[in-house]
Amino acid sequence: MRIALWLFRFAVFILLLGFAIKNTEPAQLKFFFGTAWNAPLIMLLLAFFVAGVVIGMVALVGVLFGLKRENGQLRRQIARSTGPAADAAAPVMPPREL
Repeated sequence: MRIALWLFRFAVFILLLGFAIKNTEPAQLKFFFGTAWNAPLIMLLLAFFVAGVVIGMVALVGVLFGLKRENGQLRRQIARSTGPAADAAAPVMPPREL
């Protein structure tokens, strides 16, 4: 199984390397006010991919902190309901006779 995983990783690497080699032509990205950025096409693709990953991670930070807060609240609620005070407060019922 490990060999298959390494073969898959190697195949993906070769495909991405071939994609990068085929996209080395210079490209011009035009900004506002007459400014432009000249770079190989693969560098532009990589830059926008990395920017998308960073924006996605920043967007998930709020969700992650909300889930951590909810997890903490649920843990405290479980600790309160299963603690020794909860056992002492519950009345013990005698066994029923048949």
